[in-house]
This record gives sequence, C-alpha cells and structure tokens, in this order.
Amino acid sequence: MDLEQVSTRLNNKFIVAILAQGTESYNKFGPKFIGRLVGRKSKRKQGLVTSVLSLTILAHNYIAHHIPTEHIQSISEVLL
Repeated sequence: MDLEQVSTRLNNKFIVAILAQGTESYNKFGPKFIGRLVGRKSKRKQGLVTSVLSLTILAHNYIAHHIPTEHIQSISEVLL
C-alpha cells in the first residue's frame, strides 16, 4: 500500500483504519479506528518524500492521534 498517494487522496476526509493485531495501537483503539485524516509525518531525503512514518487522525472528540504506519493494515474512506 502506497501511503503517500493514499494519504494525499484521503486528506481531510473521514477514514477507517484497520489496525494490525498485537500492535500498541490495536491494544489502545481496537481493531478499527474511525476519524478524519488531518496529516502525516514523512521522512524526507534531499527534499523528496521517501516514506510516511505516521498518520494523524482526528477522533470524534477532537483529539488528534498519531498512528505509526506499521500499525495500519488498510485504510479506506468512509462515506457519511
């Protein structure tokens, strides 16, 4: 999954992230996390994005959570 393209396409939209079982995020939030994708933290090398390290998802209570990309199995848009 190319999180650079996916996070660009889904930026500021409601998403559901399926979390990998056994990770810290899974233990904290459960198997699914629903919220608004509001940002990402990327690793850059010479001005080019080499990888996405984490996604920032705004929960329903307006608290932003940073979820590492290795904890995310899949991500998709939720139509409300």
